Amino acid sequence: MPAPLRPLHYDMTAPKSLDGSPSPFVLNCFNSVRNVPSNLAADVACGYGRHAIFLASLGYNVACIDRDEDAILAISGSTRNANGEVSGHTFAVRADLSLGVPLKTACLGLLIAVHYPMLDLVPNFEALLMPGGYIILETFGGQGGNWRQLPKAGYIRTQLQFGFELIRYAERRVRPAGANAVSVRGFARRQ
Repeated sequence: MPAPLRPLHYDMTAPKSLDGSPSPFVLNCFNSVRNVPSNLAADVACGYGRHAIFLASLGYNVACIDRDEDAILAISGSTRNANGEVSGHTFAVRADLSLGVPLKTACLGLLIAVHYPMLDLVPNFEALLMPGGYIILETFGGQGGNWRQLPKAGYIRTQLQFGFELIRYAERRVRPAGANAVSVRGFARRQ
């Protein structure tokens, strides 16, 4: 008999936009994911794990990486698919991402980083992925003053162009106009 699932605990003080559903961009990318070299994945800066839970429901074993220990412990455990069968697992990795990602080199088949200012982490992400592994990146949108943490136009594309085959990539300029900051959505496969 499978172990009971731990109940999810959502912090009621968390932003209300966290409804638990994966980003539409992430869902769209999964239409093109084929032949992933490993079922080990990472949700970087996962928060309360909307993408980790999605990946685990597809059978991935997911490293939930965040500095918020309460959030990652709330989602650690087994995940059931639509048929009620245990399909994948999530496990907590508490880390300050400004110091790097604490996983073994070339261990992941898939890495997702959504709504995290990943300016200098793309080389670390590349090192974590096995050849043929996928990366899905989506920055936040540039509302209010958070545009200061967004990359300059072309910066993430430049970091992805040598070790990855770009499948989808889009930048959207954010205000103020003179800042040259962009929000990014990227989907690539490591060569």
